[in-house]
Amino acid sequence: MVGVNPYASSPAGMLRRLNDRWRKNPLDPTFGCTTVGTASMRLVDSAPPGYFYIRGGLFLFSGGDDCTAQSITPRIYSESKFDTTFYVKCAIYRYPTNVLIGVTEERSWYEEIPEDWYPFNFPSPPALVNNVRYYLVAWADAVRGIMHAYAIAYIRVYGTDTGSGAAKEIDYDSFPDPITWDSINTRLHSIYCTYTAPAVGYSYSDGLVTLQC
Repeated sequence: MVGVNPYASSPAGMLRRLNDRWRKNPLDPTFGCTTVGTASMRLVDSAPPGYFYIRGGLFLFSGGDDCTAQSITPRIYSESKFDTTFYVKCAIYRYPTNVLIGVTEERSWYEEIPEDWYPFNFPSPPALVNNVRYYLVAWADAVRGIMHAYAIAYIRVYGTDTGSGAAKEIDYDSFPDPITWDSINTRLHSIYCTYTAPAVGYSYSDGLVTLQC
């Protein structure tokens, strides 16, 4: 005789299967481009008179309701330069209004930014709206010492996608709000946002047993 699972079609059984599915396939905690590109674009070039760029990409957020952005992580690096301090910070803008909704911490490196993914945390995590597109961007500065001519820092670019990239040349300071882009391009930048979502749980009671998962 083949055994029968009494919970196979019951509400409790359904809740158990949903919970198992959730544990095996949790919500992806990022949106953006997590692939390392082989091309690069300048974030800063300190050769006189100095060139500073806000660069990044437009990405759809579809992680659900009641989510908050925790950090932005770009793939960046620099040339090695004696007596130079590099400064980098990131931000998130809402499309299509181009309104600034969050700015990350600023991080610094002395003489070189080794190539890697670097997370920049939000001191005040902004709320994300489901099925809305956002620009994830990075910006850099290079403060030169007296012993060298110039320094350059880059962000990686992975392939192309129509309308996915944006850039603005502007002196390094506070992020403009709203922002007016100098160009909308096809560059798919290697940059992504990590976010948190509310906990998901299920509850069922038949009067005798209460199941929570």
